[in-house]
Amino acid sequence: MGSWFSKKSRDPPDSFDSLMETGWCDIPWSRDTLEKPKETLRALQPKHPDVEHLRILVIGPVGAGKSSFIHSIDSIFQNKIMNASYRVATDQRSFTNTFTTYTFQDESGNRLPFVIGDVMGLENEDDSGANTEDIVNALKGHIKENYTFNSVKACSVNDPGYNSNPTLNDKVHCLVFVIPIDNFANHAKERATVLMHDNLIRKMQHIRRKARDLRIRQVIILTKVDLDCHHVTEGIRNVYRSKNIHQKAEACSKALGIPKSDIFLVCNYHNDKQLNSDKDEVLLFTLTQILNYANEFVEDRRKSMDTDITFAGRGKNSDPR
Repeated sequence: MGSWFSKKSRDPPDSFDSLMETGWCDIPWSRDTLEKPKETLRALQPKHPDVEHLRILVIGPVGAGKSSFIHSIDSIFQNKIMNASYRVATDQRSFTNTFTTYTFQDESGNRLPFVIGDVMGLENEDDSGANTEDIVNALKGHIKENYTFNSVKACSVNDPGYNSNPTLNDKVHCLVFVIPIDNFANHAKERATVLMHDNLIRKMQHIRRKARDLRIRQVIILTKVDLDCHHVTEGIRNVYRSKNIHQKAEACSKALGIPKSDIFLVCNYHNDKQLNSDKDEVLLFTLTQILNYANEFVEDRRKSMDTDITFAGRGKNSDPR
């Protein structure tokens, strides 16, 4: 005699490890080489006369892959795996303890039109890791290069590491949250849960709201995706088709309030001995979207400046009667 339970047990279990028919993000894979996307980024020009380079700030939990992302971008443009041992956290405490801005060159020594700022990693406790107000100050351009972070005391006006008069070139043009995808887990059909500590989420939400108030575009990079799905381990081109990863991206979007369209997936270089063209393509695609957002931000500032000049001119030449 059959029962509901016996019938249910004969059904195949739901699989989070399958591929969707179409991906939720379309990467224009190169057929030959990566020179075209690399050349596009080399030729990128900031859309504001006062901006020398587009400034990205990467933040996230300790061990998320911030430094590995920076190292990966460096390796792509140098066309070889660069030594990253001094950039990568090796334990649960932040390896980065000073505000550091990385510049980039291509293999010919030409400087690239963007920089990436790295800060101390976020931690669960309030008295450890990056102070959220220091990150807000960095967004505004108030943190000087090589400032040493203090988890319990934010940089203030009287601190020698405080920049009282930041220019647009000092301010952050795009904020990037870097989060490892293993901070999310699938436990139910069509749904993933968040494994991050509530206090860590609150810290990131606070920073996100401050960035929003400053009209700074924000994106999320989910790292370590190749360790999360065997389809992606076998081929990075499957990354946006993985049902497992897709559900975790949706959980991340809901937790931080950032649209899924602004969530990107990368597989950083870590223990690799040589470059991989597909991995490079995903990284370059992500970097291109980030820099486009950064350029939108500085262009908006230019338009505001032009408007102010126009109104000022009208006021000066207006009839006093």
